This record gives sequence, structure tokens and C-alpha cells, in this order.
Amino acid sequence: MSHEEGLGKAARCRMHEITGSQVQMLLTKLQVIETFLPDITLCEILSKSDYSVGEANNKEHENGGKHVLQEVSIIGHLRRINALRKDITTAIELGAGTGRLSDRLQRVTNAKLTHILIDRQDFVQNHCRDRVLRARCRSPERQVKRVVADIGSLQIHDYSPINTSLCMSKHLCGPACDLA
Repeated sequence: MSHEEGLGKAARCRMHEITGSQVQMLLTKLQVIETFLPDITLCEILSKSDYSVGEANNKEHENGGKHVLQEVSIIGHLRRINALRKDITTAIELGAGTGRLSDRLQRVTNAKLTHILIDRQDFVQNHCRDRVLRARCRSPERQVKRVVADIGSLQIHDYSPINTSLCMSKHLCGPACDLA
């Protein structure tokens, strides 16, 4: 099961087809990710309600329903783990779709971040938030860029320095997580 086999479509395999080296590669990736996580337990993260952070007004909540609550919750968790600190300059949204999570984050941060929206399919511009995001960027060093690529073949450091970037996602399907 190589990344090339699964690019552009769900890469499926049976458990008995997975090799020991693939499991070891996954464990290595998880160990690297673990070094970047804050010293906070999952129970602590899940025990607090983020729906009171005030990013969603009543009209949005009525129109957006669970999506608004999910976005507000994600931003609340990012705050809690200190992922929105001052040295972060770029927000990278994986599986960005139309860019609504980036749109909400940009509103919350007063457009202080560059936004890179990554998705494997190209969306119709009229349905995306890209134009709205770009209009809010008043500083020339803040940009909004859309990248159409599978995350399995993506080199994030080509778009932004890793140490000043925040990676986030509202929804990545299982195969996309496998590719990451």
C-alpha cells in the first residue's frame, strides 16, 4: 500500500495486508506529533465547553447549525492549548473545503494570520470564502492561498515555516488521515 496507489481516491487495505514497516512508520509519525502537543490531558480538553466563546452570533448559529458550533469549539480548543500565540503567523487548513473554519478563525484573530487552504479538489470560487478572506487582509505580508493537492504528497514546509504555522482541520476522512 503506497501513497501513490491512494492519491485522489480512498486508499483501502485489509488489516492483514498492512506490513510491520507501515505500522512502525505510523508509530514514528505519532511520536513526532506527540512532541508538539501541550501537556494537557484529553479529559481536560473535553471537559470544558467552548460554545460560550462568543464567535458565533444567533443568526449564524441558526443558519449554520452544528457547523458553527464545531468551528467555535475548534477555535476554543486552539486557544486552550495556546496554539494562537503571538509567534504563529500562518494557519494551514487541511481539508479546507469552502474555507469556513479559516473564515471564522480570521474573524476571531482580526486577520492577523496568513491562511493556506488545502483541499484535494478545486471548488467553485463563488462557493468559497477565499474572496472574503482576502478582502480582510489589510497587511501585505498576510495572504490567502488555496492549494489543490492530496495531503499525502504535500510538503507543508514548502508553503510555510513549520515553527510559525498552525495546522487545523474541521473534517478529514480516514483515508486522508492515513495519507498524512
